[in-house]
Amino acid sequence: MDTPIAPNRHLSVFPAFWCAFVQFNNRMKCFITGASGFIGANLVHELVAQGHSVKALVRAESDARGLTGTDCERVQGDVGDQ
Repeated sequence: MDTPIAPNRHLSVFPAFWCAFVQFNNRMKCFITGASGFIGANLVHELVAQGHSVKALVRAESDARGLTGTDCERVQGDVGDQ
């Protein structure tokens, strides 16, 4: 599901993660939640391979080995944090 929130901005919601995209010169800044999971880690790898800038949200206790070797910024936290 892709919901426009402003010109050139979209918020996509998937069962395993949320992905916010901001497009700039055909390059997106992406924030991926659930990035340590199977789908999220593969999405991070694919976005980085396509040249996009990625921030990956990972919980402190999660196994983030799936992100090894990926040029992304890891952000430690939980979507339930306030």
